[in-house]
Amino acid sequence: MNHGHAALMGVYGNLSIATILFCCQLITKSEYWKGKALRISFWSINIGLLLMVMLDLFPAGILQFQAVVEKGLWFARSAEFIDSPAFQGLTWMRIIGGSIFVLGGVIPLTWAISSSASHFKKSTPNTGKKTPEAKLVSSEY
Repeated sequence: MNHGHAALMGVYGNLSIATILFCCQLITKSEYWKGKALRISFWSINIGLLLMVMLDLFPAGILQFQAVVEKGLWFARSAEFIDSPAFQGLTWMRIIGGSIFVLGGVIPLTWAISSSASHFKKSTPNTGKKTPEAKLVSSEY
């Protein structure tokens, strides 16, 4: 569980967010770019992910591995183990990291992207004159 959760968000999620932000920064007027909110979002997402892994996924994985060694895989996947107080307590600890992830990371990120969408750079109007560069990309020759 540890590797799957951390790698999916840590690698692919952050890469996707970075790509979106790279494109948004290129088309947003610089005075409307929300750099501070995005820095807070970056750190909150990563700290929240780290806390979810360290407070829940890693310790729960150790408990589950111990159960596999002592009683077998069938027990570690059973409702008896999953509903045990120790496993459920660790699952509730995920709320700490998850709250930081969502409240400090996802919400500011969503706000920064959506508020910058109304301040995209305007394209220059087409005057109808053909420049040498325009002829290269135009289908009309």
